[in-house]
Parts: sequence; C-alpha cells; structure tokens
Amino acid sequence: SALVPTSLGAWGAALVTGVGQLAHPAVAGDWRVHVALAVVHLLHVLGGFAMFLDTRGAMQLRTLRRALLRWLWIQLPAQALLTVVLAVPRLPLTGDGGVLAVVAGVCLCAVAVIVVRLATPRR
Repeated sequence: SALVPTSLGAWGAALVTGVGQLAHPAVAGDWRVHVALAVVHLLHVLGGFAMFLDTRGAMQLRTLRRALLRWLWIQLPAQALLTVVLAVPRLPLTGDGGVLAVVAGVCLCAVAVIVVRLATPRR
C-alpha cells in the first residue's frame, strides 16, 4: 500500500491478518487477539490516508495526529469489549457467545459514530 497507494493493499493486509486469527481459538487472555484487532484497525486508518496521497508526495507526521487520536479513542472501548466477548463464551439465554458478539458489535459501531461525531469540528 505504501508503494502503490491506490492498490488497496492495506485492506488486503488487514483481511489476511483478520483471517489469520481463525487459525487458533481466541482466548480473553491471549495478547495476539488484541494486537490483531489494533493492527487491523490501524491498517484501515493508514489505508484511508494512502488513498489520498500522491505516490511521489510527502506527508508530515503531524498530519497523522488527529487520526491516531481517534484510533486510540475507538481502540479503548473496542479492546475492552473484545475482552468481555471472549471472557463470556457461553450464555444460558443464547447458547453461545455469537449473539453477544453481534450485540456488542452493534454497540461498538454506535460508540464509534458518537466518538467521531464528537471529534469532528462543527461548522
């Protein structure tokens, strides 16, 4: 993605990272699952920047500050939610953690929208 920004290479790498997590069972105490979540999200953020950059252009690192702060604000609840979802593998009402994961994902999307709305300056 750094060599050819419009190639969607960052999203390909994120897909391979995410699918690679299916090779072993996820456990709440396993640090690899949490790192994979952070890396996939970071690849998504950096891939968005790569779409706007010229292949011969340069970018100052301070332009990444706001995007990385938003990434951090979304990662904090996402990591906590991942820990909760992995720590509760079976619930008596649902049979397994799949329904909890879907509900948690919807809640996480709502939190992400709220955080981005609050971080975006009003005009």
